[in-house]
Amino acid sequence: MRTSGHNIYKLIAGLAAALLVILTVVALIFVYVSKKADRERALRVKVEMFLASYKTTKPTRFTYPGIKKITKRFKKNIDPLAENLDEIYFPEWIYEQLIGGESFRLAIEMMSNEEETVRKLVIVALWCIQWSPIDRPTMSRVVQMLIGTLELEVPPRPFVSTSSDQENGTPLIEV
Repeated sequence: MRTSGHNIYKLIAGLAAALLVILTVVALIFVYVSKKADRERALRVKVEMFLASYKTTKPTRFTYPGIKKITKRFKKNIDPLAENLDEIYFPEWIYEQLIGGESFRLAIEMMSNEEETVRKLVIVALWCIQWSPIDRPTMSRVVQMLIGTLELEVPPRPFVSTSSDQENGTPLIEV
């Protein structure tokens, strides 16, 4: 009988060890599944945040009438007293403002450092729309102008004039 009692203890110890191993495996599976669910949830949140921000960064398509409306509103912000906005050639108006030393204050409030930034952007933009492609700066030169490593000079008149040259009797295009 003694041997059978000893065998029962061995059997109970073996079952307890097996039960402990099974419980450990179940606990590890539970931890793995919960961690995996947390990672998937975090990934889903990141994807949703990316998609939400992508909507703001994707290009917007405009129709021609929509662009005309935006341009008219922009011109109204530039010069609220202008009566016939269709007669204003915007690049020429900006060039005349720059040459005349007038402020580029819009119909909105701007700080003095913002006004200097607007002036820099205007000068670079006028360089980029030069009539002759040879006079236009390269992209690296444009970047240097924008970050301030180059001295900004007022560009020559970037377009064929519609007003002042005609009044002076000068031909629009010299041959």
